[in-house]
Amino acid sequence: METTQKPYAFSRKVFCEGMRDGVPIALGYFAVSFSLGIAARKAGFTPFQGFLVSLLNNASAGEYAAFALIMANATYFEVAVITLIANARYLLMSCALAQRFAGENFGTMETPVLFNCLGHEKAETDSIPQLLVKQVQSSVYMEDTLRRLGELGVDHILEVGPGSALSGFVKKTLPGVVCTAVETPEQLDAVLTAWKDAE
Repeated sequence: METTQKPYAFSRKVFCEGMRDGVPIALGYFAVSFSLGIAARKAGFTPFQGFLVSLLNNASAGEYAAFALIMANATYFEVAVITLIANARYLLMSCALAQRFAGENFGTMETPVLFNCLGHEKAETDSIPQLLVKQVQSSVYMEDTLRRLGELGVDHILEVGPGSALSGFVKKTLPGVVCTAVETPEQLDAVLTAWKDAE
């Protein structure tokens, strides 16, 4: 009897790899947590209260702002407003993006473009400016996007920019796909030339 594994079934191997890959990010936030703990202590919070603040806040910037206001004997209303603004900065960013793209005219796409906020190509009724705003506001579906690329027959993926986080994700999601990360124009030219010669 043949059984097929669900695409999102739990995998201990993938989980452990994800935990390992998250260590650099965790170390960065470990340093942030120390500075937040110091700020909380200066503001008169107990360790448990500081833990609750971090648990219930969406952004460390909001915590820093709240601690500074509390030390300045600000009112509850002032603390609430500033914390709300700090935590809602992505919403404000998306509003700015919406205004920026409102007057832009996007032509018909000749090459399929996949949007992370969808995990696939846009529909005929989707608006590109709205999708760009959604990209900032909502979660991204990177795994769905990569799997869709695999379905479309993509066999080479090029990551442009610092680091190689995407390349590692591609290798785990699409094992048969060649993925290379480049950071400079020279590296880009070299990779494209190598791929063309290998055809």
